Amino acid sequence: MPQAPPPTTRQVIHGAFGGHAGPHPYLSGASRRSCPEDRETQKSSEEAIGINLGLENCTLITTSAWRNTQGTAVGGVGILVNKQTEKSLAEVNSVNMRIMVATFNGNPNTTVISNYVPVEGSVDCETHYNKLSETCNKIPKHNFLIECGDFNAHIGEKDAPFTYHENTNSNGSFLLEHANESNLAITNTLRRKKKGKLRTYMSDMNGRKTQIDYILVNRKWKNSVHNVEAFIASNQYTIEVRNRFTGLCTGEEDPTERYEKLIKANRDTAEKLVPRRTKVTKRSTSNHPLIVEARKEAQDAFNQHQHTPNSVNEERWRISKQKIQTVYRDIEERELDSLIQEVEKADERSKHGESWKLINRITGRKASRQGILRGKTKEERRQKWFSHFQTLLGEDPVRATEDDVDLEPILQDICIDESDFTVDEIKKAKKSLSDGKQPGPDDIPPAVWKYCDLDDILLEFTNGLLNKNEKPNQWSEIDLIPVPKGGDLSDTANYRGISLAAIAAKLANKMILNRVQQEIDPHLRPCQNGFRPGRSTTAHLLALRRLIEGVKSHNKKAIILYVDFKKAFDSIHRPTMMKILKAYSIPPKLLSAIKRMYENTLANVISPDGETELFEIKAGVLQGDTLAPYLFAIVLDYVMRKTYAGMENELGFTLHRQRSRRNPAMIVTDLDFADDLAQLNEEMDQAQEVLNRLATEAERVGLCCNAKKTVFQTYNQERPISIQAKNGEWLKEVDNFN
Repeated sequence: MPQAPPPTTRQVIHGAFGGHAGPHPYLSGASRRSCPEDRETQKSSEEAIGINLGLENCTLITTSAWRNTQGTAVGGVGILVNKQTEKSLAEVNSVNMRIMVATFNGNPNTTVISNYVPVEGSVDCETHYNKLSETCNKIPKHNFLIECGDFNAHIGEKDAPFTYHENTNSNGSFLLEHANESNLAITNTLRRKKKGKLRTYMSDMNGRKTQIDYILVNRKWKNSVHNVEAFIASNQYTIEVRNRFTGLCTGEEDPTERYEKLIKANRDTAEKLVPRRTKVTKRSTSNHPLIVEARKEAQDAFNQHQHTPNSVNEERWRISKQKIQTVYRDIEERELDSLIQEVEKADERSKHGESWKLINRITGRKASRQGILRGKTKEERRQKWFSHFQTLLGEDPVRATEDDVDLEPILQDICIDESDFTVDEIKKAKKSLSDGKQPGPDDIPPAVWKYCDLDDILLEFTNGLLNKNEKPNQWSEIDLIPVPKGGDLSDTANYRGISLAAIAAKLANKMILNRVQQEIDPHLRPCQNGFRPGRSTTAHLLALRRLIEGVKSHNKKAIILYVDFKKAFDSIHRPTMMKILKAYSIPPKLLSAIKRMYENTLANVISPDGETELFEIKAGVLQGDTLAPYLFAIVLDYVMRKTYAGMENELGFTLHRQRSRRNPAMIVTDLDFADDLAQLNEEMDQAQEVLNRLATEAERVGLCCNAKKTVFQTYNQERPISIQAKNGEWLKEVDNFN
């Protein structure tokens, strides 16, 4: 089996192609280095060497490689394809040891050229690029041509829209000439990307990062390229984590102990391989060399004037003082220009957070003193944070009933897969991870799960949860970060919490969500547009606006109730939620897994004064979790079904009445924006009944209508109009609601 180049030094460029009917090879240009002694049994150029690398059933096809005495293929270049694409392979030709051409059947045919350009400064570079252009010109013009590999070229900002390097080197000039001569587009430079998505190589010698790998396509197919970016090859990090994890494990640990050893393996690997970020301190302008020099001249002029007072020395002293002010202004202007350029570069790299920090630095805007509570000591302030969030999340919600009877089935004949999770499901779940996000209490960032090959380890934990109802205790802990809502920032009531949970737990819940959502979602009420794929609350806003316009233009009677719930996500009664999920035909194994994830959930507050003690979260869906929003949508769907209970015609708003047996009446009952509801009625007594029924059903699941924020809007109604909440408060009428 051939050994790939050092994984920490290379990134793989993936291109996403579309817009034509040809095959879409999963490929990368692969250069392979060799020693002279390996050439004892060189393979003929007419025969392709297929090597199964075990990468998702992919095969490496190369004609320029050869086999050594051990039968291992080394040297040359190759193309990595999956099994489906391999079936379309029509022809493979070797141009020389650095260029190979593969053609795939399709409509049109797809031709892939893989090449490895000599290093910068080599005398063979120009010859190689000439041969590359000659090869491209022989490809039929109607073919979809993809040229990829290691071009050892730097392309500067003046020669392409979006590049990693500022200047073009000699190989870059050859590449640009080749692309122009062969009518090719360099796809890496067509779209704005972060710097980390552009650079493709890091030197083992000095750690220098460069962009030397490119994907080119013929210009007529340029618009078929959807995306091209580099992905960090993290094999060295993966191997290090695996080796440490395997060395720590004995095979007799429970899931909590085993996950703790994974945390330690990742922490030790990060300490070894990931460099620490150095803190940059801003140098004072007064210590700038030009200021120091101008100040020295002024001091000399002052001393001269003191020693020999006359008009000449006095004028010299005055000019030297003005020079100090001029130098200060020049330095500040240069620094401002430099900061503006940094803002522009940060924006080009999509580093919006960095851009705003620089803008705040330019404008002199300072961060608000958030998190500074009233209190004489840190311990006293930490206790305030603890009490606030424990009261918010650590108390059982008040319910109207406490019965333990199962609910009547809502959905039947729903078939949801509850077999073991697979690697493909993990890969699908990982697509939802975003780089640069904060990790949970386990300190394993999303990038480790996303780019490192640890899928089998995660699969072991997730299938343990599914089959044995076992969960690492670390998955139950979350960190709460206080974020100000506005008002007096010394009062905890003006803060909400952002939850940071273990990324592995989020991936486990994401896999459950992917199974549940595709089967349950088609059966949920169409009135809910929050937390559902392919449904936008913007569409509901448009529908509500059009409905109001129709009411006004046709002089129809209407009352719209805008219902708000108190702490909606934090007050769901968990046992009742599990009963609702069972009523919606969630299978036993998945239901047990969800229930296990909601057992013994703990949180601590990460405040400016330090961490608080852990407290148990007894109510609500898990904040910051991938599955939680959809569980809330299911619970609210149940509440709304019970609210109307077949009385939609009596309690809803009639868009048009029944015209015939084939044209029934069109009724709209409500438009739901996640936890915010717009109830539509025609008469005041209807609105009052809907509100009462909604409040009763909501209380059964732990929800409570917020009378202070629940308001109503009327059109063409007889006065007086009054609607009363269940707690006795009268609702406020508004002219419009935003």
